[in-house]
Amino acid sequence: MTDSQQQSGAVEPSAAIPTERSKQTFAVEGMTCASCVANVEKALRTVPGVSDVVVNLTMETATIASGQDVSVKKLKRAVDRAGYKLEPKGSTSLVEQQQQNMSRWRKLLIVQALFGIPLLLYSMLEMFTSVHLLPEMWRIGVQFLLAAIIVYTGRGYYARGFRNLWHRSPNMDSLVALGTGSAFVYSVVTSFNLIFDLNIPGFSKLYFEAAGVILLFITFGKWLEAVAKGKTTESLGKLMDLAPKQALVKRDGDWVAIPADEVKIGETVLVKAHTQIPVDGMITSGHSHVDEAAITGESIPVEKGAGAEVIGATTNLSGSIEVEARQVGSETVFARIIKLVEEAQGSKAPIQQLADKVAAVFVPTILVLALVSGIFWIFAGNGFVFAVNVMISVLIIACPCALGLATPTAVVVGTGRAAAAGILIKSAEALQPLGEVKAIVFDKTGTLTEGRPQLQKVYPDPGKSQAVKTLLAGAPAVEARSEHPLAQAIVDFAKNQGLVLPSVENFIALPGEGVAAVVAGEEIKIHNTSSLMETDAELHAQAQRWMEQGFVTVVVSRNSKPTMIMGLADTIKSDAKEMITALHAAGVKTWMLTGDQKQVARQVATQVGIDSEQVKWGVKPDEKFAHVEAVKAKHGKVAMVGDGVNDAPALVAADVGISFGQGTDVAMNAAQVVLMRNDLHLILKAANLSRATLRKIKQNLFWAFAYNVVGVPIAMGVLYPFTGHLLHPMLAGLAMALSSVSVVSNTLLLKLKRI
Repeated sequence: MTDSQQQSGAVEPSAAIPTERSKQTFAVEGMTCASCVANVEKALRTVPGVSDVVVNLTMETATIASGQDVSVKKLKRAVDRAGYKLEPKGSTSLVEQQQQNMSRWRKLLIVQALFGIPLLLYSMLEMFTSVHLLPEMWRIGVQFLLAAIIVYTGRGYYARGFRNLWHRSPNMDSLVALGTGSAFVYSVVTSFNLIFDLNIPGFSKLYFEAAGVILLFITFGKWLEAVAKGKTTESLGKLMDLAPKQALVKRDGDWVAIPADEVKIGETVLVKAHTQIPVDGMITSGHSHVDEAAITGESIPVEKGAGAEVIGATTNLSGSIEVEARQVGSETVFARIIKLVEEAQGSKAPIQQLADKVAAVFVPTILVLALVSGIFWIFAGNGFVFAVNVMISVLIIACPCALGLATPTAVVVGTGRAAAAGILIKSAEALQPLGEVKAIVFDKTGTLTEGRPQLQKVYPDPGKSQAVKTLLAGAPAVEARSEHPLAQAIVDFAKNQGLVLPSVENFIALPGEGVAAVVAGEEIKIHNTSSLMETDAELHAQAQRWMEQGFVTVVVSRNSKPTMIMGLADTIKSDAKEMITALHAAGVKTWMLTGDQKQVARQVATQVGIDSEQVKWGVKPDEKFAHVEAVKAKHGKVAMVGDGVNDAPALVAADVGISFGQGTDVAMNAAQVVLMRNDLHLILKAANLSRATLRKIKQNLFWAFAYNVVGVPIAMGVLYPFTGHLLHPMLAGLAMALSSVSVVSNTLLLKLKRI
């Protein structure tokens, strides 16, 4: 490394910038538990060309990444062989899917409850009392009829379960099908044995209530689970409710009301006061104030006039405006926000890998344990009926649904809450490390600073010299004609001071020097400081002091005599120092990278509280990438915050890239987290929400694992020698159903968490 590189912080890039792979998202039918997720992922990974697969149980989707075009037919065939169904993701929204799923389970629950509750009451009466309401023939017939109806209505469990067994990919439905199917078939054989007095040994007890009521409990759990999962997508539903539904479009000279998604690019849309703007576009006529809270979360309306850009789903508050459509339908900013949230909720957090590995071997292990426990109790002399009871309980209680729901439900709630707060987290892969970062690297311009220069200093003090006061109005009048980037800052200063700008004559641009014009009969020239040392030592000394502090200094001359200097600098964001202080208090290291000069970089770092040793200046885009890699090697998990095209490589290199909604498209595409308003406090909120979500995932996984670690041995009868009691299959079914509900309910507590 050269001395110059050490001084500027520049190092050679050490890694290639990764490229984006093509991704497709499909709907997956037939998944019911974590083992289903493992089965589908395993099947899809066998297809040549597939580089990565993320299957989400909550969303019932599969996102497939590939480095080449992969035939959809091959993907569908692979999933079919595993016992599931892969379909292109339709236009139905996630919220609508959840509603349909809830309705389907509610209908099935009602039907099964009509027959299951009488079966439960009747069996409980006979189980706990010696009362027999019906003769034996009628008792058998009634129980058979009620159970048979429930089994028939729950035939989906058997179709899915035995299909997956046939494909050697057993899942939760396989356990249910084997458990309740065994109870039902055993009871049918027992019925014939009792009715016709066949004296078949071991077939003396009816389990119709176990088969029927277990299915009822499982369906009840599935309905509660669907309701709870529906609540996890409430934030997304509220976002969708904000989408504009109609638009007034000018066609053939008339204003015609049409659905908002049917507006075409280039058409003119009339937006009346207190109505939503249906498209992204530019105002061609009218003046108004626009409430952009739906996009940025900022409550203060923004003044808009002809030539101003507007965003769909924002609200026009005052006068009517005409807007030329630039982005419509799915291409609007708001539609892309919804799509990003859906994609994030369909992704998978790295911690889910643990659950997936367990789920891949869980169901086969349970099948073996059920068989082993049954054989053990037969050889222990407890009889065939006892062994069947144990096997059914083991198969029923060991459902891995809770395991499969532990992570995705938390991701759905976490990303939904983030979206409502103005934080777009594009994937669960970003949600988890966001709360684990040990260092954050900030770009300077537009991130820690406002990204635009402002006039901050004037010398001499205008209050002491009438000549300076005159120039303070004359200089902005001249700059108003200029196209130089600094000119607007000087003009804005005059407007904020309420100065009236005089008329200007004979404006001329002086390449490499500045601009000049005649104001009130005097020549006013705004130029650089190159000749100041020879013409005015006092002004030159002051200019040097400002430049050492990072200010850009310009000279204002009156009739060729330097009279005033102005100091311009990018303004520090008001919340930057507070945010950096909070990060340091949380133990997070902060770095700053900038392509600016040393004096400016150190001045900004000092003001916001970043250690000068952790500031790199004169940094090029490829060097930013390498710097982020170096910080990762030193501290571990690293986030990068930036908003410009030159930040894109570094955003990709970081574990989490963070950009702003007002940033460039390149930066927003490269980032994994997008802050929809220019508020640095959102970084802290995003990190807090990430940590809260991760804690919830760990809690869910703990309870899911703990439930099975405790429940399965009890179902196998380990307590029987000590208590004389065996877990009844009905109670096993109820416990299994409620385990999933408890995990999802625990996740919903995340909605109450303050961030």
